[in-house]
Amino acid sequence: MDDIWIIMNKNWSPQCKVVIKACFINILNVIWFNRNQSRFQDKFLGWRSAINLIIAKVALSGNNTVKSSSISMQKFSILKACNVSIKPPRAPIIREVAWTPPLSTWIKINTDGACVKNPVKASTGGIFRNNEGCCVGCFAQSLGDGNALVLSYLR
Repeated sequence: MDDIWIIMNKNWSPQCKVVIKACFINILNVIWFNRNQSRFQDKFLGWRSAINLIIAKVALSGNNTVKSSSISMQKFSILKACNVSIKPPRAPIIREVAWTPPLSTWIKINTDGACVKNPVKASTGGIFRNNEGCCVGCFAQSLGDGNALVLSYLR
C-alpha cells in the first residue's frame, strides 16, 4: 500500500491524478467483484474482460472530470492507455489594468515581486510616479532564496 500512495502522490497533472486514483480503486474493485462472483455465484470473469472493465470505468472517471492535464509524453501515454481524452489547461485570463494618477501633491508607488522554483530565487521592484505619471524614482532588488512576499516584508 505504501508504494501505491507514493505513486499517487507524485507530481501528476490534476487529470492524470484522477485517472491514476481511478485505476487503483477500480483494480481493487474488480478483484473483489471477481472473487465474490467466483466464490458465491460460480462465475468466472477472464483477465481480458477484467482489464476491459477497469479501462471502461477509468475512462468514465477520467473523461468526466473537470480537471486539466499538462503537456507531457508520460501523462499523455497514461491517459491514452485508459481511453481518456486529454483536457488541456485553460488559456490564461487577460485582465486590463489601468493606472490612475495620485492627487496633485502625492506620489504613487507600484511594486511587484516574483519568484521562480528551480533554483528558488526571488526579486522585487517598484516605481514612484507623480500626478502626471512621470517617474520620480524606482528600485529593483534580487532577494535571493525564498518567497518574494515574505522576503520583501523581512528586508
